[in-house]
Amino acid sequence: MAHRISIFLSIFMTVHGDTIRLTATSTKQSYIFYAAPTDRIIITAAKTEQLVRLGIKSTYNLSDEDCATSAVNVTSGAYICGGAMSAYHRPRFIRSPQYPLRGTPFRVQSCIWAIAGLNNERVSITVKSATFSTIDCSTFNVTIFDGEITSDTRTLGTWCGGAGKTFFSYWRFLYIIAAGQRHLPAGFEIEYTAIPDPQRPIVNISLEQKATPEVIMSPGPLKIYSEFEELRWLGHSQQRVVVNITVLNASMEHTQDCDTDSIRIHLDSNPAQAAIGLGWCGGDLPSYEVFTSRLMVVFRAYPSTETHKGFSLQYSILDTPTCGGNLTATESVQHLMTPNYPGPYQGHQKCQWLIRTTDPMKMVKLTFTTTVLISNCISESVRMYDGTNEQAREIGYRCRYNRQNDNTYRSESRFMLIVFTSIIDNKDRSGFKASYVEESCGYALDAVRGKRIVLNSPGYPGNYSSGGNCTWTIAGKAVALRFIDMNIPCSGDSITFSDRGSTELKRKWEICGNKAHNYITIGNSMSINFVTTTGRGAGFKLTYERLTSMYGCAGDVRQVAVTSHKSTIRSVGYPTGYFDDLHCRWHFKTRYGGIEINFTIADINTDGSTCTDAIRVYDGSNTTARLLMERCSPGNFSLKSTGRSLYVEFVTDSVNVGSGFVMRCSSFKVQKTSQTDYKTTFIAVGGIIGPVIIVIACFVVCSSKRRRCNSRRTVFQSQGMHTPAPSAATGTAVDLQVYPFPPSFSNPSPPSYSEIGPLEA
Repeated sequence: MAHRISIFLSIFMTVHGDTIRLTATSTKQSYIFYAAPTDRIIITAAKTEQLVRLGIKSTYNLSDEDCATSAVNVTSGAYICGGAMSAYHRPRFIRSPQYPLRGTPFRVQSCIWAIAGLNNERVSITVKSATFSTIDCSTFNVTIFDGEITSDTRTLGTWCGGAGKTFFSYWRFLYIIAAGQRHLPAGFEIEYTAIPDPQRPIVNISLEQKATPEVIMSPGPLKIYSEFEELRWLGHSQQRVVVNITVLNASMEHTQDCDTDSIRIHLDSNPAQAAIGLGWCGGDLPSYEVFTSRLMVVFRAYPSTETHKGFSLQYSILDTPTCGGNLTATESVQHLMTPNYPGPYQGHQKCQWLIRTTDPMKMVKLTFTTTVLISNCISESVRMYDGTNEQAREIGYRCRYNRQNDNTYRSESRFMLIVFTSIIDNKDRSGFKASYVEESCGYALDAVRGKRIVLNSPGYPGNYSSGGNCTWTIAGKAVALRFIDMNIPCSGDSITFSDRGSTELKRKWEICGNKAHNYITIGNSMSINFVTTTGRGAGFKLTYERLTSMYGCAGDVRQVAVTSHKSTIRSVGYPTGYFDDLHCRWHFKTRYGGIEINFTIADINTDGSTCTDAIRVYDGSNTTARLLMERCSPGNFSLKSTGRSLYVEFVTDSVNVGSGFVMRCSSFKVQKTSQTDYKTTFIAVGGIIGPVIIVIACFVVCSSKRRRCNSRRTVFQSQGMHTPAPSAATGTAVDLQVYPFPPSFSNPSPPSYSEIGPLEA
């Protein structure tokens, strides 16, 4: 059933059953509203000259800009009032329900008003009533507090009726509580406004590490504070540091709630931020340790007629937090946890634990059983390091509610550092609990693609102990191992690498000494066995990772289809360095034309003039083709095939390695001869062959004529004709017989070849 609410323009309020009536003596106009039985009706009123402005909302604790707030339960008629206010330079008011025509009801639940000044301004309030009657404060009172509701506060005073009373806040927050079980005639009115806050001195302090602690002291030694006084010390650091703060001595006005003189420590430059604890004003001398980059110490002294000495405290920057400690792992399971576990730990702190095994050849195994931190890893986290400081390799981290799949972490050395940091407040999170134990060296490793993980021998870089036998295994192909450091004497100590296939041992290396090596698996797994007998070496440090590709070095020939677009192939490990005992093979082939490869050789290991590691290129599809090149010297060069295939192999030994090389390959078209080229070639060939044919033809003709002349001479001699003999002196004819020319023959038939006989030269 809906409830009808009649409201008249007035400041006189009555409740009749389910009707709320606000009546004015100067007008008969009324406004009718309806509300459900469960609604809380907030009635706000503001008077400007002759106008009264009213508003009704079905929400709780809303406040009007100019006046009071009050809530009325339409069923029970009980009043619930309060709200958040902002103080300005012009006065504003808070009025009790029905003020001033009628007093407060007999039952007033806690009415809380929180008032905040602008920026750093203070708040001034005056509490008064329309009458001057007073009552017992235990039955009704208005109490004013200096501070925020959610932080530490100081009681400024209590008003229980009578004459008006004024209070001042000592900083920008103030709140008021009105409550009672007795009727207060005419009710009350609170006027509040913002007033300027005097400039408070700030002393800058250093948060840099120094040889001796720094000391902060209040003014003194003896002083009577007639006015409120607040002193601030402010420090900044570029990065978060662990600050230890210890109160050395103090003589201040002591109350249970520290609402008089007090020391407060803030982790911000704004004193409005929550302080560590609730402040301190006496009793046992406290000590704090915080992890922060900003620190403010605030000393407040309220007006007093007593003489007090003040206080002094010291602060210092710590290398190692006192939270945590040094632990020794044994074969028995032990536990570590955040302070106060399973209760809430202190926020803004740093804790670290350094775990060390009893045997240098053993390692630390850490297992989390509970982790209750926030999910933001920047604000809170626990991190594990493989060493004695935070510069060592990070093993892993945790920051969520047990969301990691693996709760176990192992060190590669005998040390593990656990660091817990929190840079936020904490009231309910319990932190973490973990178990730790030492275990024998050697276990299964998980190689991650694209991430180099460090593996150290036990005790590295210190000397390992004798009698050790550690075996690590890594599953999968294309796992690269690179030595960073190696110091294993060859007098009984060694490290053996076994590259295994599914059923057979593919390759094996047993090494010692101090030469660096790089290996890569071509089988299904790699085992690393480290055996010590002397204990005189530092051991080894290497990295392992899973490669995205074997780059033609997995034991088979990599087939590469070449097109006109250039493709790039790098030697495995380039440019960090290739690996020992490699045999990489590439078969480049194209469908049309030929293949061109441009090599850029950065560094390939040599032994003087001998190519211990070398690139070989064959003009064909395998090593039986013609060898075009064998090279190991650095530089840039190009090669072209005569056909549609090129075969390249890269072979390394087990001594040293270089950075490697880059190949860029593409196909090219074979140049076709044009018709113009044919004509040019024909003319050139004709120009050479033509004269030769002419010479031969002339020679044949001349030879034929000579034979004919000899034949005729023979015929003349056989018919009695002769020629004169030449003179010996002149070589000319002396007995010249002149015959009529041409000679006349009685048409004899020419002799046959048989009659002539053989020709004589």
